[in-house]
Amino acid sequence: MRDIAEEEIRSAFGNKTFSRGLDYFERGYVENAVKRGEKLHGTVLGSAPNPYKVTVEIAHDKIYSECTCPVGWMCKHGTALLLQWINDRASFTDVDDFLSSLQKKSKEEIIEMMGSIVERDPISAAKLSFQVEVSERKVNLDAISRRIGHVLRGFVDYYAVPGVVEELEEVKEMGDKLAEEGHFEDAVDVYLLLIERGVDVFESGVDDSDGRLGSFVMDCVRDFNDSAEKLEEEQKDSLIHRIMDVVEKEDYGLETDEMLFGVATRENMPDIEEDLLGKIPAGEDFSAKHHRKRIIDLLTNLYGNLDLCEDAFRVIERAGLRDKGDYLRLAEALMKRDKEEEAFEQVKKGLKVGKEGNYTLDELYFRLLKQFLAEGKIKGEEVEAEEPINVALDMMSYFRQEIYERIKEAFKKLGRYDELISNIKERSDGNVAISVLLHDGYINDAIELAMSSDKVRPTQIIEVAEVAKQKGKEEEAVKLTLQALKRGVISAEKPIDRLIKLFVLKSEEEVLKEAMGYVQNDSIARIFINALLNSSKSPEFAVWLLEKFASSMRKGEIKSYAVRLKGVGASEESLKICHEWVFDLINRSHVYYDDAVDVLGTMKGICDEDAWRAYISAFVEANKGKRKLMEKMREIKFIS
Repeated sequence: MRDIAEEEIRSAFGNKTFSRGLDYFERGYVENAVKRGEKLHGTVLGSAPNPYKVTVEIAHDKIYSECTCPVGWMCKHGTALLLQWINDRASFTDVDDFLSSLQKKSKEEIIEMMGSIVERDPISAAKLSFQVEVSERKVNLDAISRRIGHVLRGFVDYYAVPGVVEELEEVKEMGDKLAEEGHFEDAVDVYLLLIERGVDVFESGVDDSDGRLGSFVMDCVRDFNDSAEKLEEEQKDSLIHRIMDVVEKEDYGLETDEMLFGVATRENMPDIEEDLLGKIPAGEDFSAKHHRKRIIDLLTNLYGNLDLCEDAFRVIERAGLRDKGDYLRLAEALMKRDKEEEAFEQVKKGLKVGKEGNYTLDELYFRLLKQFLAEGKIKGEEVEAEEPINVALDMMSYFRQEIYERIKEAFKKLGRYDELISNIKERSDGNVAISVLLHDGYINDAIELAMSSDKVRPTQIIEVAEVAKQKGKEEEAVKLTLQALKRGVISAEKPIDRLIKLFVLKSEEEVLKEAMGYVQNDSIARIFINALLNSSKSPEFAVWLLEKFASSMRKGEIKSYAVRLKGVGASEESLKICHEWVFDLINRSHVYYDDAVDVLGTMKGICDEDAWRAYISAFVEANKGKRKLMEKMREIKFIS
């Protein structure tokens, strides 16, 4: 291993991490230091109950460390281990030398050494026994369970999770080894133990914020299934009860349901069905509905995985049809059996159950309706008059273009598109209706609705106004802009800036005056001020808005507006705005004195000489007690 110096460690880890690692090294936190090849291994005490395990690789041109702490790599624990190495190499065990020396010892000497190790650290016997058990192709499940229990002793907090997962992975490696050698029953037992205890830890409230423990359990589930699929029928049957216990208690997104796919067969599915249906909770609260859906979905998917579509259909009916989700599952099961007409009837029944849930069943209604109309299986006159309208209006609680296009296409095939538009205008939310009307080009209807309905959002009115402007309907666009201001539009994003510019150009003074009273924030005020000053129209309104919102303006804005006001013949108003802004600033805090003096300089450029002398004299008299302010004014020669 090549030599390294402190500066290289500092460069690799950064000054902050190096400093913390140095503190850990000096405190003697590094333990169990080992060298093997080009890597250093060790444990370092930290904030967690158990020490963190650290590995550092010293390559030809770089240093890289990994750690079981939450940081995970290039951390202070790796720094501490490296500092231990360059300052006290004698504290490291050289594994290469150790293994070489073992080759020279007799069997009796090695056994005596192992006995001494186990005597000093009995827990290490559990780890060592795993390798013996794997080599002898036998599994002591009690020993494994005790080992897992030792790893998961007590409450596992966030900082302990990485170390816990690393130790559990050592146990899992035993199952992986057994699976590789074809001992699938033993491998399954190891995986299942890990899954059961992992779920127990989640039940106790583990903080697995970064998901490491959850990912580990899900890896065990996948490997369990790979091995379980290779078992004999009786072996699979013997696992069902334990799996059911896990599935019943686990609700943490660990995918333990998937274990049933590894053991379910055509022969044992009736037993699985009885067990799962018996676990459906009573009640109609959210939790009961969630668990019921989970169980029914699991059963139908298990039967589908075994190509038993008939049984999937049967189990849905047996569980009972309570909501739209049940009818959706039933319809999908029927469609898999090519019974689309029956599926359509179940869809229609489901839509009458209620409006709760998502709109997947509603979408399926229009998909099948459009398909049957195209195939001639249904004629337009055979469709109940209100049925498609009611479904469409339920789906259009908010506007989604792709959904609306499907609905519209179905109504066109029915020859009832005009009826759809009429009902949307009269019966749906005004904002949704406007979106539909704009989408389909009914601009006049959209304008009328935006002007007449008191439930249309101001942002929606602005959208209509922009389209009206694009279509050359400037008068309507101006009226709509005023309507949006009345409704309290606050967003200054486009196209409001373009519409306000048009509004200022096209509106009479009385209308402008009315609009000023509706301006609610500085963002909209800025757009109006700029439009008014650019047009040189009614600058007094710009002054009024500046007075109202000056405290929200930045220094650069105030200076710019002051110059522009002078340019349109409003010098006195310009000075007043600046004075009020400066007065507000200097009475807030001395930290604003520089900005205040800067704006005073702008005022000096606007005033004639006599007016400036009179103003600054009065200003100094009013603020002579502000010593720091006076000093700054002397520095730039505003006063002597």
